[in-house]
Amino acid sequence: MEIRKVFSLTLMVLGSLMLVYYSVRLILAKISLPPYSLQTEGEYVAYSLQVLTFLWMLPWIASIFLVAILIFPSMFRRFRNAVTMLSVFLSVVGFGVTALLTVSAILNNAPLTLVPAGLSPFWVMAILAIFTYKKSK
Repeated sequence: MEIRKVFSLTLMVLGSLMLVYYSVRLILAKISLPPYSLQTEGEYVAYSLQVLTFLWMLPWIASIFLVAILIFPSMFRRFRNAVTMLSVFLSVVGFGVTALLTVSAILNNAPLTLVPAGLSPFWVMAILAIFTYKKSK
């Protein structure tokens, strides 16, 4: 087997394992929440932070899948239409979230030196999606 194919499959497995891990953690946290009261308010705050962590990891996971497609695109040739639609969707979402959060940071007087670093998962995912779109055409 070719080294690129092995590396691409390894990245696909890694991305799948990350997605399953964070999904299971989020589901287990939701299931274990007690009824809401003033004493259990902290557990609900912790759950909402886990939801934010899950949403923060989604661009990283999508980027891992996109890199796997870029490394060995012929393995995904039969899914060309799906890869094209997914890459367009991810690029629009990545740049949209980046623009939305940048405008929000400007309106809330956040330090703009930290904005590019904080939004890097989204714009990196969008750039990788553009490269994937060009490679799939």
